[in-house]
Amino acid sequence: MKLKGYCAEFLERFLDAENCLHVRKIGERFRIPSLAKAATNFIQTNLGEVINHEIMMELPPKEIENFVTEKVRSFFLDESENA
Repeated sequence: MKLKGYCAEFLERFLDAENCLHVRKIGERFRIPSLAKAATNFIQTNLGEVINHEIMMELPPKEIENFVTEKVRSFFLDESENA
């Protein structure tokens, strides 16, 4: 279990726009919720950069829609908190 945790920490530390979708899949496949969540948060925070990578075109349209919807939702939540 410790090795799995160390690997997850390593992957999380080096998240970037090019690997975040793969890292998210790894987190889901190996049941590491913290890694999947970190990757999802990275994607939502950096959606403009992530969307420029070819890997994004491999996702099902519904998954892309979910990322965009969540990004819009978080934008409006941030705006209402700052009002």
